[in-house]
Amino acid sequence: MRLRVPAGTTVIQDMVKGEVRVEHQEIDDLVLVRRGGEPTYNFVVVVDDALMEVTHVIRGDDHLSNTPKQILIYEALGFPIPQFAHIPLILGPDRAPLSKRHGASSVSEFQRQGYLPETMMNYLALLGWSLDDKTELISKEALVKHFSLDRVVKSPAAFDYDKLQWMNGQYLKNVDEDRFFGLCKERLLESGTLTEEDFKNDGPYLKKVVALVKGNVKLISQVDEQMTYFLKDVDSYDPAALAKFKTAENAPIFETAITLLQTTTSLAAVPLEEQFRAAATQSGKKFGEFVHPMRLALTGRTNSPNLFEVVELLGKEQCIKRFQRFLQLIQG
Repeated sequence: MRLRVPAGTTVIQDMVKGEVRVEHQEIDDLVLVRRGGEPTYNFVVVVDDALMEVTHVIRGDDHLSNTPKQILIYEALGFPIPQFAHIPLILGPDRAPLSKRHGASSVSEFQRQGYLPETMMNYLALLGWSLDDKTELISKEALVKHFSLDRVVKSPAAFDYDKLQWMNGQYLKNVDEDRFFGLCKERLLESGTLTEEDFKNDGPYLKKVVALVKGNVKLISQVDEQMTYFLKDVDSYDPAALAKFKTAENAPIFETAITLLQTTTSLAAVPLEEQFRAAATQSGKKFGEFVHPMRLALTGRTNSPNLFEVVELLGKEQCIKRFQRFLQLIQG
């Protein structure tokens, strides 16, 4: 069964693209029901939307070619014609339409990688729409209040995974400690990094560790890697940093650090930092010249939370052990 397409022109007043004109001579008589009795997509969506009294159809602009056909069906059946808004497609970094080959493509996959729901809502809303061309972090409530189709752009937006990860990091900074710990616990259990028994035996300590690494986490899935040097001994070092800091001139730094830790009465981060600053000054070195090699020895990496908060959590015995091991590397 077909719809006989009359002569003439269909004019679409699109809420994003503006006026779109389609000559009927470009449209074949539409198949409504196939030979086997199965209705076609264009026929079904018109009837479905009309019976649900849909007033606005907002969809990707890859459907724009269907719109004149659907309008003809609306008119033939005597249904009110809804308003149409065709949104530009999202592109991948290579400017091709976003697809599975560009990475995560389902909500569950983004969730598995550690993105927050509020991050995804915020980021997707800003693909092709903006509040004021400068605001990047916007709440659901603000989106509901301010969203309007007249600010939807006509050109496609590219999906930027780096920007999405940055945005998630911003949201994570503002997540309260209990929620953050709960998300991390779920991840650590799922990945097998820790067990329920670990949380039962070392819950308070693990909660402190999770809180400390929070500022270095942009995805919940990164918490395993960020906690590594708290959960087990360091057995490898960043190669470039190792080449830089495994020098004879750094040996006195570790000798001083070991002595200071052996004699100090408190590992509280703030007073301990003051003691190391004084030791650096006394040795004629800049504070950074002390901190960077010490960080490498304790964590195996060049980035970490505040070094002295790390020392406070690791404890005196573990820190001295790691400093001694690095000193032995220097001394050959």
